[in-house]
Amino acid sequence: MSDTNNPFLEEAYELIAELENALLELEENPDDMDLIGRVFRAMHTIKGSGAMFGYENIAEFTHELETAFDLVGYDGPCKPFPVGTGPDKGHAGCFGER
Repeated sequence: MSDTNNPFLEEAYELIAELENALLELEENPDDMDLIGRVFRAMHTIKGSGAMFGYENIAEFTHELETAFDLVGYDGPCKPFPVGTGPDKGHAGCFGER
């Protein structure tokens, strides 16, 4: 399948542009929950579409980005744990209350 006829790549390019715009806006307005939602939606859609179209590396990488963004986006004590040691044994995450 060529890049020009690949529905995943077409959507991913659009989502990456949306993600970039939302992150740049978030830099100026870090407490804007709508922007945080836009970031998560873009990452979540890239992850899901990547998995659906067989791009497991993209899905796994995007999941790690979601996890990292999630850790930054919460207030309160958070003790990160490395990949492979958390409750699901596959991804980085957070112990403790948020």
